[in-house]
Amino acid sequence: MFLMILGFIAAYLWLNRNNVFGLDMAQSRRLTKWTVPFLVVDIIFTAGTLWIKGPDNFLPIIGLIVGGLVLPVIGLIIVQETFD
Repeated sequence: MFLMILGFIAAYLWLNRNNVFGLDMAQSRRLTKWTVPFLVVDIIFTAGTLWIKGPDNFLPIIGLIVGGLVLPVIGLIIVQETFD
């Protein structure tokens, strides 16, 4: 379920890369240039390790932790750029 949420967030950021949450075009492009590939790589890594190693291994948890730590960073950047 968490991977689907990350996928929806990555898709939203990619489809609205020129105007993310009211940011201007340069700020939106700068934000989506690194967040979308990072989220996609995290989704593929986590799904791949779940498929190959199974849910009992520790590797998928690393992908979930990294994805969970990146989302607040993205939110903090958006809030700071909006109210700056």
